[in-house]
Amino acid sequence: MHDKIRAGFDAVAPTDSELTALYGRILLQAEQRRLPRRGRRWVLMAAAAIALLALLSTAGYAAYQRWFLPEPTEYVQDDENPGIYHILETNTYTQPLETEGPDAPLSDSAFLQQAAELLDRVGLQVDASQMTVVRQENLYWDRTEAEVRFDRDEIHTSVTYNADTGALLAMSGIDWVEQPPVQDWASVEELARRYYALLPVPQDYVLQAREEYDPQFWSFDFCREAAPGIYSYYEMVRISVNPVSGRLTGVNVFSVPLLDDHTPADVPLTQDQAEAAARALPSLQLEAYELKTAVVTVGLPNWSFTQYNTSGEHLQVSKVTRLCWVLRFERPNSDFADEIEVLVDYYTGEILGGDVTG
Repeated sequence: MHDKIRAGFDAVAPTDSELTALYGRILLQAEQRRLPRRGRRWVLMAAAAIALLALLSTAGYAAYQRWFLPEPTEYVQDDENPGIYHILETNTYTQPLETEGPDAPLSDSAFLQQAAELLDRVGLQVDASQMTVVRQENLYWDRTEAEVRFDRDEIHTSVTYNADTGALLAMSGIDWVEQPPVQDWASVEELARRYYALLPVPQDYVLQAREEYDPQFWSFDFCREAAPGIYSYYEMVRISVNPVSGRLTGVNVFSVPLLDDHTPADVPLTQDQAEAAARALPSLQLEAYELKTAVVTVGLPNWSFTQYNTSGEHLQVSKVTRLCWVLRFERPNSDFADEIEVLVDYYTGEILGGDVTG
């Protein structure tokens, strides 16, 4: 639907005011055609969208933008293996490894070699006498993976790659030892930085967060600076270490790119405009809520509170992130944690999703 709208706009090149009115009429007509399946709620949401466009237009903000939130994609779980994975193939191998040439970089043998070299690089000794390569479809991330499992390793170490590109996705090997005094943060951070530098991952990320989940399991998040002073937790390498043993216990690589298609002429929303957009949502009743925090950051669309009914569905993750206002509303004097978070696109004003606590 949005492609047709954009094509129409390009052909007639209306003024900003004409453009806002035209978009409102098209959106309303499109939603009315969906009434037999969705009901009157869609008309209310279309009307709210028109009101929001008018609000932004009167503030000197152009309603037409290049990017719109696409319709989400639902995945179907495997009946035999419920969850986000669909197992495609499982093969077990023993030593010695066969050497593969450069013409077979994505073969099982190549992934076995890469995993062994990676573990050796970070100083991990594992039992490689029996290894299994599991090729699986990750339904949530919409990708095919190759997971190398060291079956006889006492710590059950595994390394996972993107089966189509060969990129490192994860490593897991949590150990537990007798507990001497825990080292201080600075020395553990230095250990995490050393491991990060040894990994085949982007090396220009900046440490943004660290978390002590357990005396023997600490994590460090290295994030890409997606915009000046704004760091993305969706283009991030998470390093986990055991500060007692000094072992690298986990790696998780997140690679959801930022789609920032604004031009120098585009004007970002103010905080007041973003709050008005959130409070205009017919799917939320925010009259009793107060705005507690509002920050501009990189957000991952999840379709909550949008015109798409996501209740009870299994949705694939968004392929891109967006610069957005993240607004957190709280109900004052509530006996329970009652918070609502809303993501508003920084340039288009479109609702991208959110979350509810309570």
